[in-house]
Amino acid sequence: MSKNTFQELTLPIALRHFDSLPNSAFIREPIVLALWGMSSATIRRRVKDGVFPKPRKLSKRVSAWNASLSFAVLCKRMSRNEYPNRT
Repeated sequence: MSKNTFQELTLPIALRHFDSLPNSAFIREPIVLALWGMSSATIRRRVKDGVFPKPRKLSKRVSAWNASLSFAVLCKRMSRNEYPNRT
């Protein structure tokens, strides 16, 4: 039995392997929140302001963000040394 690191035990698989997700993948809100380190209200505010891409409605009760769009926004902000504001 192999020993798991703390990170492997605590991070969801989608977050651990975020950069290797296919462009067509969708990520749900808990992954977006963990990735950006913001609250749900802040993410929604950023979507409304046009800073963050809009989630896509997958069904009546399920919305998710496109992984490649989220990754592109994150890379763009990091390349400009803009880290998410925590509010």
